[in-house]
Amino acid sequence: MKRIILSLSLLLFFASVLFAEGEGLNLKNHSNSKYNVSINYPDGWYVVENDADKDMYYFFVSKEKVEGEERSHTGYILAKAYDVKKNMAEFKSYAPKDATKEFFERYTEQIEDAKSIVISLPISPIMIGKDKCYVAELYFTDRYGEDIGVIFVTGLKNNVLVNIIFSAPSEKFNNYRDMYMKIIKEAVIF
Repeated sequence: MKRIILSLSLLLFFASVLFAEGEGLNLKNHSNSKYNVSINYPDGWYVVENDADKDMYYFFVSKEKVEGEERSHTGYILAKAYDVKKNMAEFKSYAPKDATKEFFERYTEQIEDAKSIVISLPISPIMIGKDKCYVAELYFTDRYGEDIGVIFVTGLKNNVLVNIIFSAPSEKFNNYRDMYMKIIKEAVIF
């Protein structure tokens, strides 16, 4: 569990530098039938897919090209964790809403270097295709003093946990919010 939270935290760190103005961007589709994922992303943005770990699948999208230790504030990461009961055995409950709430609480605790965290949209249900998932929105000042906006989406189904973390600098976040929500609602994650 700590490995997955740490991985997501690191990915958020990289994703926290990503997107530009979301209005008017053409969206392309990324599909991977092996992992049953179909998700849109802005044309011209950088895409990285990683399935090297048999228990995890990652799809990372950023406005800027990110190399090494560089950070990106505009973009998103989709992380799909398999065999949750084995790899995240410390969950108190595997009911989707309970596990989502617990994972979100652990996620916000991982932003330990943040100077402040404001949750503007508490955990709420959202339909992604036919699957009930949960979404929350938060803003925080990272350890570099930069204000970041995040939409955090998570779902649990058939022992598979999916998290999608969208981010942008707070002052530009509203430029991307509608596009991010459209991407969420049109995605296939299970």
